[in-house]
Amino acid sequence: MYRNAVLLILLHVSLLIHAAKPLTDKAQFSLLIGAPNGVSVFSVFGHAAMRINDPGLNIDYIFNYGVFDGTNVENILQLLKGNLYCELWVYDTEEYLEESRRMGIGLKEHILSFLPEEKETLWQYLIAMGERQHGRYRYDILRTNCATLPLMAIEKAAPGKIIYGDSTALPSGGYDHLAYPYLKPYPWACFLAYLFFGNAIGQPLSFKESLFLPDNLEAAFQSAVIVTGSDSRPLIASTDTMVENTRKNTAPGFFTPSTVGWLLLAAVLVLSLIEWKKKRYFRAIDCTLFGIAGLCGIIIFLLNTVFAEWYTLFNYHLSWLHPLHLSGVVFFAFGKFNKQAYYYHLFNLAALLAGAILLSVFGIEAMLLIVAAPFMLTLGTRSIFGLIRYNKNKK
Repeated sequence: MYRNAVLLILLHVSLLIHAAKPLTDKAQFSLLIGAPNGVSVFSVFGHAAMRINDPGLNIDYIFNYGVFDGTNVENILQLLKGNLYCELWVYDTEEYLEESRRMGIGLKEHILSFLPEEKETLWQYLIAMGERQHGRYRYDILRTNCATLPLMAIEKAAPGKIIYGDSTALPSGGYDHLAYPYLKPYPWACFLAYLFFGNAIGQPLSFKESLFLPDNLEAAFQSAVIVTGSDSRPLIASTDTMVENTRKNTAPGFFTPSTVGWLLLAAVLVLSLIEWKKKRYFRAIDCTLFGIAGLCGIIIFLLNTVFAEWYTLFNYHLSWLHPLHLSGVVFFAFGKFNKQAYYYHLFNLAALLAGAILLSVFGIEAMLLIVAAPFMLTLGTRSIFGLIRYNKNKK
């Protein structure tokens, strides 16, 4: 870490020195696309960066957007709160490639067919971005990420208009639909994203918005042309594989969210039947289940109110996974609140039914309702047994 910090400082000083000098005719800019990988929850979509190589000035650097510690839980929370700040860092190209080789992450280079003045414009744009607030910017995993920011820089540097090829060749749908194939190999990340992100990410995307994925950006660039007046030229001059992809995704373990959910439902059913047979009430079961549900509900509620961002809004899971479950815990814990517990069970069943309808009709990636179903059924099972028990005791 110390060595990298020193290297980055030296590179920054080098950039300031070279920024005053125009690029030479040998300069080349390229877009680098890293293969999707499971190094962190933020790299499952792949990665995009930009390279400047000018032998005439003896510089060869990688401009890398979106630098932060993706393994830090605090950063994940800051992302959900919409308050995560990232930086534009500059790396020595050989150091960057060596790290990619070490981790086995595939890396492709697409050299831009920019004219000298376009290269100079892009060069000065990146330098200015690095100097502005030390390259810090507010991160949005879907709208201001490692793919959308290089796209913005490249489009600003092109004096003409970049015309993209057949947009129908790219996958269509919302952010959720496009992201699902990348998250599918990581069931817990997929489940948590599905649970805490709102329905707003399910809205249909325009072609340009779909380029938030590095793979989509790569495909769009390969068919794009730069049109200036009556002249046109391909955006990509050539493509080369810099690092072969040798990293293999690990297979999901046995304890996926779906497996855990159905095992939990089975265990609760067995305990509820034992409870029924012995004519007892295991209050700890309801207090634990509804307590955990209430804590998750608080998080979802805060993400829709206090820390609301566009990608957490309209979370229909809030209809059944809400903070009110904590009030149910109070009713379940004490016998004097049995009547209140009865009415709470009625409310819970109605909320679960409403949640199932909302999720199946409007929910993001409605097919993932199957994953949430056992958890919803578990709460519903306890409410059904609670209603039966109350009515029986009342007689």
